[in-house]
Parts: sequence; C-alpha cells; structure tokens
Amino acid sequence: MNSILLLGLVFAQTKLSFMALGDWGADYHINELKAVGKQMDRYGTQRNAQFVIALGDNFYNSGVTSVTDPKWQNVWLDSFTGLTGQLPWYCILGNHDWYGNEEAEIQYSQIHPRWTLPDYFYTKTVKLQGFTVGFVFIDTDLLFYGYNGELAQDFKTKGWTIENQTHQKQLDWISSQLQQMQSYEYIIVLGHHHLVTCDGTGVYMGSLLSLFDQYKVSSYMYGHKHTLKSAKYQNTLFIQSGAGGQVEGLCTNDIQGSSEQWGASSYGFVAVDVTRSSLNVDFVDLNGNILHSTLIAPRK
Repeated sequence: MNSILLLGLVFAQTKLSFMALGDWGADYHINELKAVGKQMDRYGTQRNAQFVIALGDNFYNSGVTSVTDPKWQNVWLDSFTGLTGQLPWYCILGNHDWYGNEEAEIQYSQIHPRWTLPDYFYTKTVKLQGFTVGFVFIDTDLLFYGYNGELAQDFKTKGWTIENQTHQKQLDWISSQLQQMQSYEYIIVLGHHHLVTCDGTGVYMGSLLSLFDQYKVSSYMYGHKHTLKSAKYQNTLFIQSGAGGQVEGLCTNDIQGSSEQWGASSYGFVAVDVTRSSLNVDFVDLNGNILHSTLIAPRK
C-alpha cells in the first residue's frame, strides 16, 4: 500500500479553520448542494478558512468515469464558485466513488491544483503558533465492507485480498501514522464510514476504535449516512458530516458508552476552528443556521 505524507503549511496565526462535508456529489440534488456551497463560502470567509475536506461519496451514483468526466465541472466546479472555489480541497473516497473509477479521482490530483487526493491513504501536518494538528486521511471501504461485501470484486482486482491481509496492512499503516503524531496537540482522522449505526458495524471498523483510544485521537470525522451527528467516546469527538448533497432519517445508535450525543436530518456541513485551547465544531445547515456546537480539549 502506497502512502504520501503532505507536510502541510506552517501558519503564523494562532487558529486553524476549515470546513468538512461528505456525501455531497449528488447532481440530482444540485440546488441543495449549491445552497450548502454558498453557506460554506459565507462561513469560510467569516472564519478565514484555509481549506475544505471532502469526506467521500464525492460523485453519485457511480463516481466518475475518468479525469474528463463532465461531473468534475457540473457537480464540483459549478457548485462551489465562491471561496470554496478558491480553497484547496483534501479528499477521501467513499463507496459511491468506488462504484465508478476511483483511481480517476486520485489521478485528478495531477490535473487540478485544488483537488488533493494523492492516494487512498495519506497524511497532512499543519504547524501553527504553539501547537500542531495532524490529519490522517483513510479509505475505510475495505475496513467497512470486508473482502466479501459489495466491493469484493473491486478489492480483488486491486490485490486487496484476505491472502495478502490487506486490512491488517491498512490498520498497521494507520497505527504507525498515529504513533508518529503523538507529540501533536491534535490528531484528526478522516474516513468515510461510521463505526456504529442502525444497520450495524463494519467488518473491521472496531479495530479503528481501539486505535483511536490507544493513540488518543482528538476527532474522527466521517460521512456515509446522510445526516449530521456528534458524540464523544473516551478521548475522541466523533463528527458525522454526511449531508452535503443528500439527507435521510436520523439514526440514534452510537458507540455504547458514548456521551453528548446530538443529531439532525438536515443538509449541511461542519465548520471547524482549532486553537491551542480547543477544537470547536459548528454544524451549519443550508440556510446558514448553526444547529449545534461542540468542542474537545487538546490532547496535551
């Protein structure tokens, strides 16, 4: 498994701001998507956001066919035309991206300077005055579906097989990156799938929870379910932002023992501010209303 380390920008300021949305690339809900994009422009301008994180399912229903697929223009570039059309995007893959040509989304990083998806797994480090934030971007599709799920043939074609113990290699890579970030004040993991929801737990996702606890991950941000949710478990703040382009009914199941649970069935995104004293998350709907706010203290 290849990985790329992006040693991120060194900012002179004392705050890092970014926005995150998932499950956004639905051209059949384009008006709602554009409304979300406009609110992201507004909030991003107010907070001096430095980048956008896309949490997978970037293009429905079956990803893109190539780096020249019309969806690049019609769904991404035409929907995000203000500040979000100027900021860098750091992306991961979801299952709907795998339904198409997921490698084309990686290849597009070489074509468009604002689209960053250099590999299935990669990291980014941002150093600010007095603290450091580490980002670990992961592909959760094999960890969620396993070798015999709906993407079995795709995984087999890539050599992601039980014989190769690919899932364990992925978990080992994640563990090694988290280990290298232990001196950081904040560690944020970005994946597409949830750990626990109403339709069960992914095949190997429980192993992620153990890693989050072992390495004191600050936050896990994800999508997949088309709702907005937050909960705290052990040392980690779980943030679901899966309603960029679609919504569905809210599932109230969370990791057993979690606290401060909140959720909403609404189009929207999250606006994140990180300072030396806290990581703050606002859930914003397509009308610009802040539906909920939560925070977590630094690791050290």
